[in-house]
Parts: sequence; structure tokens; C-alpha cells
Amino acid sequence: MLQKNILITIIVVFLAIAVISWLLSKLFMRPIHEKMNQIEQFIQDISHELNTPITALQISSKKAIQKGVYDEKILKNISISTKQLYSIYQSLAYLNFHMPKQEVELIELKPILNRIIEYYSELSEAKNITINADINDSVLKIIDARAELLFSNLLSNAIKYSMPNTTITVTLTKSFFSIEDEGIGIETEKLQEIFKLYKRSSNLAGGFGVGLSIVRQICEEFEINVEVTSELGIGSLFRLSWLYEA
Repeated sequence: MLQKNILITIIVVFLAIAVISWLLSKLFMRPIHEKMNQIEQFIQDISHELNTPITALQISSKKAIQKGVYDEKILKNISISTKQLYSIYQSLAYLNFHMPKQEVELIELKPILNRIIEYYSELSEAKNITINADINDSVLKIIDARAELLFSNLLSNAIKYSMPNTTITVTLTKSFFSIEDEGIGIETEKLQEIFKLYKRSSNLAGGFGVGLSIVRQICEEFEINVEVTSELGIGSLFRLSWLYEA
């Protein structure tokens, strides 16, 4: 009888340990599974995102070769596609590559912003989007490349989520930068999520959910306050502000 009770006790303890081990493995593995799902989704999204400019480059190049004449439309399509690929590369480089240590300097923001607006002019014109810019002299302690990436992500994001035949308003003053679009807008409950890595406010315009995460990281790095207000079907306003030292 004693042997039987001991055997039953051992079996019960073994089963209890097995159940506890299973529950703990599920508990500890859950973050890993979630991360794996995020990575898998990220790979799918970036594959889709790269497919569009690559396909456009292939088609435009093929047409150019067949025609034997490099007309303006073909060259513009090639230029737009190349810029889209380069923008994706910049974002991935910031997230994944070891960036060399750079000194923070007092940088003139006006020429950087003008350069970014000019860079994306073909893309905005392709969607018949007007960019109204009120750009004044402004300086900020930041790394030149980070300021460029900051403006680039915000402007490309605004163009991406804007409807054709709308306006994007860009403003730069001594103490703040703002960009307002007439796009699809963001739901109120999603406003706190959009700055998280791999999070997107909408699936309508593609993307892989890193642009605004990069914006947030750069803002935190250089003590820039970032605010966003939005209304579905009306558009979004992003405002970056910093302490201006006269």
C-alpha cells in the first residue's frame, strides 16, 4: 500500500512539474513568438515595399531601351523609383547599421529642409500634391544627417498618406517645425501607437512601420518635443519644437 501511495505521489508530482514547465515555457516563449511574428511581418512588408520601385525601374528601363529615346516621363519614373529605394535604404541603415560617432553641431535647418522638399518634388508632383512651404532661418544642435532623415521621413510619410490633388503645408521657424497634410488621418486611439517600431496607422498606403519610430528616436536623442494631432478623413499635423537659444 505504501509503495502504491509513493508511486501515485511521484506520478502526481511529475505531472505537476510537467504542467508547470509547459506553462512557464509558454509564458517565457510568448515574447519570442511575438518578436518572430513582428520580424516575419516586417520582412513581408519590406518585400512588398521594395517590389513597387523595383518593378517601376524594370518597366521604365525596358521602355527606354525599346524606344531608344529617353523621354522625360521615363526618366522621371526612374528618378522617383530610385529615390524611393534610397529612402528605404536610409531608414534601414539607421535602424540596423552601427552608426559612427558624430559630433553634435549647431546646424542651419533651412537649407536641409529646402533640399528635402526639392528631393521629394517629383514624388509629390506625380500625385499632384502641392507643397506650401514657409521656411525661415532656424538653427538646432543636431547631426546634419539626422536632421535630413527627420525631415525626409516626415515629408515622405505625408506624401504617402495624402490623397491626390491635396496640399501639404510645411512651416519652419526658430523654435519649431510643422508639417500638415490633407490625408487619410489617424484614429485617435492609434495616435499613441504610431511611433512604435513596425506600427502603421493604416494599411492603405503601404510602408513597413519604421518611419515614425525613427522620427521619435531622433527627437529623443536631440531633446526635440514631438506632437501629433489628426482627424480621420481630414489629415494630420506633426509639430516638432525645441528650446530656442537667442
